[in-house]
Amino acid sequence: MAYFIRVLSPSPKAISASILRAALASEDLKADLAGDSEDGSWGQLIVTYPDGKGICVIERDIVSDAGAARFEIEELVEEVNGCLPESAAEWLTTYLQSVLSIYALQVLGGAHERNGADIVACLKVAIWKSAGGVIQVDNEGFTNEDGDHILWQYDESVDGDGWMAVLDHGRWRKFRMDLGNAEHRASFLSGAIPPGLERAH
Repeated sequence: MAYFIRVLSPSPKAISASILRAALASEDLKADLAGDSEDGSWGQLIVTYPDGKGICVIERDIVSDAGAARFEIEELVEEVNGCLPESAAEWLTTYLQSVLSIYALQVLGGAHERNGADIVACLKVAIWKSAGGVIQVDNEGFTNEDGDHILWQYDESVDGDGWMAVLDHGRWRKFRMDLGNAEHRASFLSGAIPPGLERAH
């Protein structure tokens, strides 16, 4: 089953592939990007190791009234409906209507070996920092525009720490929580910050 990471941007402007190459070079990550147009009009980039093994495919779609990307937005809105926290779901339902570009990174087998995960993460962040917007990760959920996790779509076995945010009178409140802690999880799902946790200022 395909696994996707998406950057959902309110900007229609395309990111040049040279920006993505520069991001990889700045972290000394070696990967080739093929299928692009340097003027930024690319629709698909295939990311491979220098030996040709696939790491991920990046597709860029413009959201139009009749295009496939509009249908994808509608599917994401349906997916968000009923998720928790309720305040984040409502915020995302409105926000997704403003999305004009979708960058979808389909993770391939090469991402699970060598430094493939670092390459995918670098490209995701480079797109997000250049285009703005929110990030959606299959089986995890959505972030806000600051990159903090706001909607829970993890499975029950998730663990580790994560930076989260909940809405408080229209403002995002950021904090770090233990994803596997049942009390922390219950507070987050209710739209509240778990008591006693580290908050960002």
